[in-house]
Amino acid sequence: MSAPADSLDRIAAIADELKLANLQPQIAACRNQLHAGNHGIDVAVFGRFKAGKSSFLNHLVGRDVLPIGVVPLTAVITRLRFGLGEQARVLFLDSAAKEIPLAEIHLYVGENENPDNRKKVAAVEVELPELKPFAPLRFVDTPGLGSAFAHNTEAALNWLPNVGAALVAVSSDAPLSERDLALLDELRRHTPKIVLLLTKADLLTEAQRAEVLAFVREQCRRKWQTELPVFFYSNWPPLEKFKTELNEQLLAPLLHHRNETAGQILRHKLASLTGRTLDYTRVALAAATQAESARAALREKLAEERQQFDLFREELQVLSRQWSAQALDQSLLKLKPQQEALQEQIATELQTQFSQWPSRLPPLLQTWRDWLQTLLARELTGISHSEKAMFLEPLQRAEQHLRRTLQALQHRLAGHVQTALGVTLRPHDIALEVPEPSMPPIDIGYMDAAFSLISPLIPMSVFRPAIRRSLLRKSRWETGKNMSRLASDWRDRVAKGINELTRQAEQQALDELTALEQTAAQTQSNVPRLRQMITDLENCAFADTMPEVNEVLLQISSLLKDERGDAVWERVLRGVLKHFHSETGTIHRLDAEKQLLHLVAQVGLPPPMLEVVKTIPVGKGIAGQVVAQNKPVTLCNLQTDTSGVAKPGAKQTGVGGALCVPLRDSDAIVGTIGIGTIRPYEYTPDETRLLEEIGRTISTHLSKITPAALS
Repeated sequence: MSAPADSLDRIAAIADELKLANLQPQIAACRNQLHAGNHGIDVAVFGRFKAGKSSFLNHLVGRDVLPIGVVPLTAVITRLRFGLGEQARVLFLDSAAKEIPLAEIHLYVGENENPDNRKKVAAVEVELPELKPFAPLRFVDTPGLGSAFAHNTEAALNWLPNVGAALVAVSSDAPLSERDLALLDELRRHTPKIVLLLTKADLLTEAQRAEVLAFVREQCRRKWQTELPVFFYSNWPPLEKFKTELNEQLLAPLLHHRNETAGQILRHKLASLTGRTLDYTRVALAAATQAESARAALREKLAEERQQFDLFREELQVLSRQWSAQALDQSLLKLKPQQEALQEQIATELQTQFSQWPSRLPPLLQTWRDWLQTLLARELTGISHSEKAMFLEPLQRAEQHLRRTLQALQHRLAGHVQTALGVTLRPHDIALEVPEPSMPPIDIGYMDAAFSLISPLIPMSVFRPAIRRSLLRKSRWETGKNMSRLASDWRDRVAKGINELTRQAEQQALDELTALEQTAAQTQSNVPRLRQMITDLENCAFADTMPEVNEVLLQISSLLKDERGDAVWERVLRGVLKHFHSETGTIHRLDAEKQLLHLVAQVGLPPPMLEVVKTIPVGKGIAGQVVAQNKPVTLCNLQTDTSGVAKPGAKQTGVGGALCVPLRDSDAIVGTIGIGTIRPYEYTPDETRLLEEIGRTISTHLSKITPAALS
C-alpha cells in the first residue's frame, strides 16, 4: 500500500470511530484522486480573440494544426498531446465521439462552420507525433476565460486544478487591458501557476520590449503585490530565442518535475482532510478533559441549534421554491427581444418562401410544417445554447446563497466551541456540487387536426392570400409558444438542480451539527485514545504526502531534545528557513500577563531592526497582529503593503513576502514564528499549514522559557 493510501486509511478509520460522517465526501474525493493517478499535466493557454493563442500552439508544434482567425466558441476547447500517429477526435456534449481528419478541425471549433455551437461540441482532442518531446504535457487551447468559468460546471472545476501552468496570451503591442487583468484575477482563484505570454514580440523593438516588460511587472505589483513570470514570444524566425527560453525556463522544468506537479492535488486534498480531522479530534479531547460545566455549555448551544434546524430546513425549502418559480418569469422577460426578433425573421422568410410552395393546400401545409419545424429547431437550439448562462443564473444564485448560509452556520458552531472549550475550529471549504443541467430537446408540436381535415376542400386560387396571412399568424404564435416551452424546460431542469443543492446543504448542515455533538459527548475515559488519534494524525499530516516535511520536523525535534541554550533556537529557525527557501525569520515568546512578545531568535534582520523587534506589543506589527487575531498573517510584498499590518519601519528588513503564525501549546498562544523572503511572494495555504505544524513541535519547548528570562 502506498504512503498516501495508508494515511488516508488511518484518517478514514479515525473519522469512522468518531462518527464524523461530515468528512466522508472529503475522504471519497481523496480516494478518487488517489486512484486517478498521473495521467498527464495540462498546460492551458488563455487569452482574448486575436491574442495569438492558436498561432503560438501551431508554432510550438511546428506546423499549422489549429485554425487561425476564427471567432472563438464559448463552449469548445482543443487539447493537443503526443500520439504515435496524428489523430483528431471530436467529443460531443451527449458523450458521443467522432474521429475526423486534422483538416476538418475548423468545422467544429469555428463560428463560421459551427455557429452558436449547433453541433454541440464539448471539446476536440488532437494527438501529434511532434509533441513527443513534451509528453506527458497536454496543451489546451481555450476560446477564452468565459468558456472555462462562465457556467461553473463540475467538469470545469475538476479540470482547472489539474493545470500544470496557465499561459495567458497577451499581444505585446496592447499589454494588460482591464479585461486581461480581470482574466488573470479569475485565474488566480483556481491556480497559482500563471505565466504571462507576450505574443507578437516582433512588433516591438528591443527597447520597446524592455518598456513593456517594466509596465507589465508594475501592473502586476500594483494589483496583486507580486510579479508573474513573463515570457515574450514570436513566430518570426530571427526571434527563435524566445521559443528556446520558454522551453528551457518553463516547459522543461514543468516536465522534469511532473511527478511533483501531479501530486500537488492529492497533497492539497490530504492536507485539508487531515487538518479538518485534527480539528474535530482536538475538540473531542478538549471536551473530554475539561470540566463538565464546559461540556454542558457546548451541548446546550448545540441543542439550541438542533431545535432551530427544522426552521433552517424550512427556510431553505421556501427559498428553493422561490428561486425555481422566479426562473421562468425572468427567462421569458430576458428572452422577449429574441422572441420578437425571431418572429420578424420567420415572417420575412415566410414571405419569401410562400410563393415557392405547392399550389394545393395539403402539400402546402406539410411544406410549411416541415419548414417551420426545421427553422424553429435550428434557431431555438441556438438560443438554448447561447443563453445557457442566463438560464443557469438562478442555479448559480441559489448555490451562492446556500454557501453563505452554511458558512454562517460554520461560524456560529465554531463560536460555540471557542466559547465553551477555548478551541479554535477552523472554517473549511463547502462542497456543493450538482451536474450542470443538459439542454432540453427542441420539440415543435402544432398540428391543427380540424384545419388539416378540411384543407383538400379549400380552393387555393381564391384563398391563397388569406392562407398566407393565417400561416404568418400561426408561425408567430408557434414561435412564442415554443420559446415559452424552451424556457419552461430549462426552468424544470434548473429547479431539479436547485432542489439537489438544497438537499446537499441540508445534509451538510445536519452532518456538521452531528459531528460536533459526537465530539462533545467524549468523556475522560476516551482521553488516551484521543491523544493517540491526534499523534497519529500529526504524524501523517505531511509524512506521506510531503516526505521532506518529516525530515524537517525530525531535525527540529532532535535539536530541541539534544541541545540547550539560546543558540539552539537560531539553528531551529535556520532549518525552517531552509525548508521554505526564505532568508529572514523570527521567533518570539509571549508574555501573556504584560501582553508583550519577546525576541527569542532571529535570522537575516539588519542590525537597525533588532531593537525594533526585540519587544513587540500585542496588536502591533505582524507578530503582534497574529497574537491579537489568533490566526496566521501573510503579506505578498511588505515593501508595497498598505494594509497597515506591518510597522512603518518594517520595510528596513528588505523583506518582500512574509508569513507569521501563532505558536500554541494546548491551544494557548505562547509565541509566534515568522518567515520572510526578499522577493515578492505569497505563501500558500499548504505552506501556512506546514509552518503551523512545525510551530506545534516548537511551542512545547518554547513554553518552558519564562518571559522574565527574556525581558
